Amino acid sequence: AAATADTTKTEPAATTAKTEPAKKENAEKTETAAKADEDAIFDSRKISINLAARSLAVYEGTKRIRLYPIGPGKASTPTPVGYFKVESKDLNPTWTDPTDPEYSIPSGESNPLGYRWMEVQGNYGIHGTNKPESIGHYVSNGCIRMNEKDVEDVFDLVKVGTPIEITYNRIVV
Repeated sequence: AAATADTTKTEPAATTAKTEPAKKENAEKTETAAKADEDAIFDSRKISINLAARSLAVYEGTKRIRLYPIGPGKASTPTPVGYFKVESKDLNPTWTDPTDPEYSIPSGESNPLGYRWMEVQGNYGIHGTNKPESIGHYVSNGCIRMNEKDVEDVFDLVKVGTPIEITYNRIVV
């Protein structure tokens, strides 16, 4: 009887074992590259606040990607003008009365900070509010009030260290 040759090819086990780590390594490189791209996008972002226009814009490079209405400080307690950065970010902040540090309000519906806080400098910050009707008016003690959904959006778009520019520009080009 004539012998028949087996024409099916099988990959040696050693080669298969080598390709699995290579696939994992490629996936890790792709993940690292995606993380680097995300970091570069976050690093290109800045917050620009115009007190005269009562607006907060988020920029990516030179392109404005978001614009929101705000409630800045009233004449007797104005929002500071200048160059700052996001010093810290807090979910569900506790409000402490600046005139009575013994009195505070935990996170919840009655908290005047809302559910997000981004420190600008000392007691000044960008935060939500439990008084949405105050947005668009000069009403705060110097902080930047925002509608809750807006501040949550900004909170997710920026990181600690994001530059903040606060100006009072009556003419916006």
